[in-house]
Amino acid sequence: MDTAPKRIDMRIRCWMMPPVFPKHEVKTRTAANLFLLFQVTIIGALLYSAVLLVVVPDRAVATFAVIVIPVIGFVLLAKRGHVLESARLYVVFVWSILMLSSLDSGGIRAIGYSAGGFLSLLLAGLLLQRKHIFTFIVLTALYGLLLIWMEQNGALPNVRDNLSPVTTLVTIVVFLLGTATVSYITLRSVNKSLDDAHQRLAEREKAEAALRESERRYRALTANLPNSAIILYDPGLTFLLVDGPEVEATGYSSTMMVGKQLYQAVPEDFARLAEPNMRAVLEGKRFTAELPFRDQIHSYHYLPLEDDEGTIRYGMILAQNITERKRLEAELREYATHLESLVEERTAAMRRAKDQLELILNTTTDALAFAQRNGSLETTNPAFLSMFTGCNPETIHSILDCFADDEQIKTIQNALQQVIDHGQPQRLQAQIAHPESQPRDLDLSLIPVPTGGNEKNGVLLSAHDITHLKEIERFKARFVADALHDMATPISGLKTRLYLLQRSPEKLPDHIRALENQTQHLQHLLEDLRTLSGLDRGQIRLELESCDINAIVRRVFDTYEPVALDKRQSFGLSANPLLPPLLLDPRQMERALVNLVSNAVNYTPAGRGISLSTQRDANHIVICIADEGIGISSEDQSRIFDRFFRSEQARRLVAGGTGLGLAITQYIIQLHNGSISVVSQADSGSTFTVRLPIQTDNPQA
Repeated sequence: MDTAPKRIDMRIRCWMMPPVFPKHEVKTRTAANLFLLFQVTIIGALLYSAVLLVVVPDRAVATFAVIVIPVIGFVLLAKRGHVLESARLYVVFVWSILMLSSLDSGGIRAIGYSAGGFLSLLLAGLLLQRKHIFTFIVLTALYGLLLIWMEQNGALPNVRDNLSPVTTLVTIVVFLLGTATVSYITLRSVNKSLDDAHQRLAEREKAEAALRESERRYRALTANLPNSAIILYDPGLTFLLVDGPEVEATGYSSTMMVGKQLYQAVPEDFARLAEPNMRAVLEGKRFTAELPFRDQIHSYHYLPLEDDEGTIRYGMILAQNITERKRLEAELREYATHLESLVEERTAAMRRAKDQLELILNTTTDALAFAQRNGSLETTNPAFLSMFTGCNPETIHSILDCFADDEQIKTIQNALQQVIDHGQPQRLQAQIAHPESQPRDLDLSLIPVPTGGNEKNGVLLSAHDITHLKEIERFKARFVADALHDMATPISGLKTRLYLLQRSPEKLPDHIRALENQTQHLQHLLEDLRTLSGLDRGQIRLELESCDINAIVRRVFDTYEPVALDKRQSFGLSANPLLPPLLLDPRQMERALVNLVSNAVNYTPAGRGISLSTQRDANHIVICIADEGIGISSEDQSRIFDRFFRSEQARRLVAGGTGLGLAITQYIIQLHNGSISVVSQADSGSTFTVRLPIQTDNPQA
């Protein structure tokens, strides 16, 4: 027997169930997402009110009522079928609540402002049309301008006086839970839409496949009836279908005959011969007759077509031109002698083709080989023997020893098995390793060749050397990645510096100096892109001049200081003013330091520090870049200067990057006769130390 609490729980569950609209799939999905958001909102209001009951007891009940009562109204509105209107009001409600909370918690810097803008965009994208996203972007921007104006005119309370740590923590937690919920609902809705689309697409493809199969069978039927035609007509002797190669051969076409009656479509003399036969078919007779048509003779097979009730609805004629067959019967003996001469000519042609084929096999640069089903090589060309010379190939399986690693060997072995056992052609790319030369990339084609009644097949192998194409692809990938890696940070610095310039115009000289440095750095980056290929080939030459290393370090600091501040990192600079000038390439040295500092900024969490310093020992100028970031494990420290190497932790933290930065940095420093070292420990930060010799001789360019 149900108790009162159970009945109440069942009523609440029924009341919170989303409505279903059978004829409106999108509306039903939107209602499901909306009611899930209603439930999350009510649960969030309960938790938030519980916290306020401890922190600010007199505001707990009012806060709960302000949140829950409108949500109840939205539920009732959606239950009545006004799902879109309820969704609009709900998004406006969430936006308004969070935006109004910023009035007494810090204005535009309040968490409520950014949370309201972000959540409203997510909700609008999930529940509403695209135009509503733009509407909320405009509203959020205008409200932010209003908050800035109110703050400048003293109409907002001070952030530090009103934003308590507990309130901040609760707001952050609620914002994160809301964001996670909306993201989950969005992904669920997208997956449901994709599943529905896949199902509809599968059904459509199935129907189209059935239609194509029917058409293919019909086309196969008509195409495989040599010198034939298919004709379908109704009881009025009107042609409904005329198809087949023989129709065109007689000078007629389907367009000329379909829709016309017998005497309108064909010559009258032939119509008089054909009419009795066609009417006999409509009476249920089946027979074959030969009739002359112009200068040709055709054999006509007449068939009646019945419906499910046995009533004859149509007549069908299968026409076949037998003129050539009768002519061939008369000329058979004459062709016997001619056939013998043709065989001799064909034999000579095959001999010439064989000679030409051997010439192609011996001169082509592609490796070609044919192996029997047991794997023994029957035919090879010189390019094959040259390409796989290190393997001493005697069977098709012996070439596996030439490939670079076990994974490739296993892949090719499986491909050979598919070709030999199942007759499935295979195409793949692999790399062979020669002990005395560089590895070579190959495009392999394995083609099955039937060799008799046995189920297994022979193998025709074709290997094309694509090493130069792969090198071009790898070089292009490195080039594009380096360009993105080098351009992203200074552009971000420019945007941040412009923002700071708007916020603090009284520091205009400092901002202008930093902007000039960053602009100059961007210009240098563009020039560096032209020399990246030269750096990759080791052909770069230094443009040496006497430089103040502190000026270069200062430019790097100015570039990344706003980036660090934006990530809430502390960034300090300590420069020894008594350093002597050095003979170096300022652009390349700046590039090396930028790589080190950008890594420090990228891999240091918010709230931690980065320091950049210059000092001098006996014979060197020492530049140190220290951070409190994720650090480098002892296993990875020996490889961090290898090209394209990135630790697993670095890949998880920063999705971009190519692993070339430190390799480029080390190369540039070594060109200046300097050295670079690192001291690091996982989760405890890293210190990179660059040592440049104090000398008067030029570095080796």
